[in-house]
Parts: sequence; C-alpha cells; structure tokens
Amino acid sequence: MVSDDVVIAKGHSLRSNVATALLWLLGGGVAWFFSYLGVDFIGIDGELTFYGPDSFYHATRILSATGNLAEFYQYDARSAVWISWPWGYDWILAAFTTVVCNNVNECNPSALLVHIPPVITFLNAGLVLAVGSRLSLSNPFKCLLMLAYAFSPLVQELHFAGRIDHHMIELSFSLASLYLGLKWLQPDSTP
Repeated sequence: MVSDDVVIAKGHSLRSNVATALLWLLGGGVAWFFSYLGVDFIGIDGELTFYGPDSFYHATRILSATGNLAEFYQYDARSAVWISWPWGYDWILAAFTTVVCNNVNECNPSALLVHIPPVITFLNAGLVLAVGSRLSLSNPFKCLLMLAYAFSPLVQELHFAGRIDHHMIELSFSLASLYLGLKWLQPDSTP
C-alpha cells in the first residue's frame, strides 16, 4: 500500500515537472520568436539566406559535404591553406543535413540550415533552466530567468535565423559547463 506522503511527493514532483516544462517552452518559444524578427534583411527573392560572413563560411563547408561526407575538407585547395576552424561543428551539421535530406522529399539543405539556430534556442533554454534548478531557484525566479534568457540581445543575436556560425554552440557548451560545475560543487543535492 502506498502512503499518503508518497502520493503527495509524487504529485508535487509531477506539478514541478509540468511547471518546468512550461517554463522551458515559454523561454524557448519567446527566444525562438525573437530569432525570426528581422529576417526581412536576410531574404532574397522570398527565400531566407545566411546571415554574416561566418555563416557563409560554415555554409560552404557544410553544403559541400552534404550528401557525401567524404567530401568534407579541412584543406582549402583554392587558397592552399589548412583551415584553422574546428571541423566538428560543420561535420555534424553536414551529417544532420544529409540524413534529413535523404529522408525528406524536396529537401533544400540551405533552407534547412537557415532554421537550425532558432531551434537551438530550445536546447539552450533547457540548459539555462537546468542551471536555475541546480541553484534551487523557485518557479517565479526560474520564470524571470527564462524571460531574461529570451529577451537577452546576446541570445537573439546568436540564434538569429540564418546565422549558422558556431557561436550558438559555444553558448551551449558554456551553459553545460556551468551546470556540470554546479553539479560537481553540490554532489548531494538533487535536480
């Protein structure tokens, strides 16, 4: 037989999980919305294109390997130089684009890449919320934390539609490192 304390604890946990999921959707959704503001100046003939020189650089490497990952290059034969940028980010996006375009009819790899940064807002919102949980913030403070994340100009700039450079992933790694550092410093707590 289950005691009333266990039922109350499970009910509280369920309410807490639902509140956390709603906060995650709120923060990620607002950040996602802001990442599409201003797309008017990255559109050409009704299609979105890449934003900023870094994005065009990454797009060249990613799109050249999409469909054939063996074509991924780390040496630029046109300039006769080794590429100093790390290859992992571009290779993973090329592999992702290849898998999606092999399984979806009428897939445009460029159009797919343009929409990846806004989707990453949800990943980073989850990491921000995990840090807030690790700090034992109450739900009202977690809500403020998520709104601060969503309205942050840094988040809006890094996750802007069409900006496929690696800086948004650096934010993901920084947030994950912060979370893991807090977890390491508080090994006996839960969250």
